[in-house]
Amino acid sequence: MRSFIKLSIIAGFFIPVLVTAQTQTLPLGWSIVGNDTGAAINTDSVFGNAATPTAISSSVTTVWTWNNALSQWKFYSPSMTAQQLSTYAASKDYGVLSSIAKGEGFWVNAKNQFLYDPSVTANTAASAEGFWVGTTANGTNVNLAILENGETWGLYGSSTSLTGAVYGVTSTSGTSLSGSGYGFNFVTRTSGIGTFTGNVTTKGNINFYVSDGTNLTGAYDASYEQQASVASIAGTYTGWAVTGGIAPQATTVVVNASGSISSSFVYGSLSCTTTGKATPRATGKNVFNVQLSFAGNYCSLGNGAVVNGVATYNAVNRQLITMALNSAKSDGLIYLGTR
Repeated sequence: MRSFIKLSIIAGFFIPVLVTAQTQTLPLGWSIVGNDTGAAINTDSVFGNAATPTAISSSVTTVWTWNNALSQWKFYSPSMTAQQLSTYAASKDYGVLSSIAKGEGFWVNAKNQFLYDPSVTANTAASAEGFWVGTTANGTNVNLAILENGETWGLYGSSTSLTGAVYGVTSTSGTSLSGSGYGFNFVTRTSGIGTFTGNVTTKGNINFYVSDGTNLTGAYDASYEQQASVASIAGTYTGWAVTGGIAPQATTVVVNASGSISSSFVYGSLSCTTTGKATPRATGKNVFNVQLSFAGNYCSLGNGAVVNGVATYNAVNRQLITMALNSAKSDGLIYLGTR
């Protein structure tokens, strides 16, 4: 039998009561539940409009967990869109609760009683979403960001130099993954298209088998769970920028308090000005959407070029990493800078 703790109100106080039941009716008001299903629970699948039965979403006001590592509440509400969740969470310094880990406790605030069956509502499908750090069979270091929509960005190289980048789309079925994408080699100045297959465990381990023969083994990087905020990245960065047409060049980038990005190169009559914007993604994770525009007679991507991509910030080493591509996915910009 499965068990969870339910909060009852007696004489005005919350009293934790241990209830042993595989299927349980959660009452009106607050309950504490433990995820003992053996798998992560996707909050939108269990409590949102995708839930079965759909009446669950109209019965639940909010769902909460406490992130002890970040000393932060995370919450979910089926009445809010992903963007609304992200905006409200940021205004209250909360995190967005998209998944409840195996063995984790959570609070449910219900408008009316409803049937909660953990054996039915548990989401056993694996998720590849997150940051992944790994190595290939030949010792190349690889860092990947797989977003909630499957969009995949990555960098690879040695411990001292960056040698390439990847962009693609990853999909999962059970614990299997597959996808396709572009590879950009900075050493040979070449690019190509490939496919990959593999397997993944949610927030655990990942393996890729690429059509060019590359095998990658990696592990989940929990820094993905940090909440993206413009305030956290504002400042002046010194680092290196690279495109398909130029070798890494020393570049200074300024991000202001509203997320606006600017950089300028001038050498005699040669110039290139970069402007853009960084905006936290709706998921609330440690990823920003980025758009950059270039103007001048010495821009590697061309005067008037526009690229779109993502950025992430490492609070430990104060490093901003930006990857963006043109609409044709034929060229783009990578920037690594330290504040």
